[in-house]
Amino acid sequence: MTAKSASKVITVRALKAGFDGNQRRKQGDVFAIPNEEAFSERWMERVPEKDLKETREKMEAFEEKFSNDPTLGPDVRRSALDKMQDDFKTDSSDKDIAERAKEADMKARQEDEKDVKAAQGKQADDEKSKAKKH
Repeated sequence: MTAKSASKVITVRALKAGFDGNQRRKQGDVFAIPNEEAFSERWMERVPEKDLKETREKMEAFEEKFSNDPTLGPDVRRSALDKMQDDFKTDSSDKDIAERAKEADMKARQEDEKDVKAAQGKQADDEKSKAKKH
């Protein structure tokens, strides 16, 4: 992995509860991680760029609507924006997040099983080579 790709910030969605650094994330949370090494297929999925673009556009339209209203102060705009945050979370997937979490669990289990089988195969090969030496 190159240094450039290692430092690229990635936007992800939590498929189930997990820890990101010292912060607990709940299912459905969308957040940024600093690089590919921080990504975990066990409980995260990458957020497609089209979802991010749609969210940005919705937020910009919302901000523009409130910024053009001279009767509202910055505190009112901030409060309204905070209340509307859930409306900005987009998810273009045709599958329910719980279903995607189950698929991630299954994939992780399969990877674990594959790793165990590979380790067992290596151990068996090591034992055979030791037996041949004696």
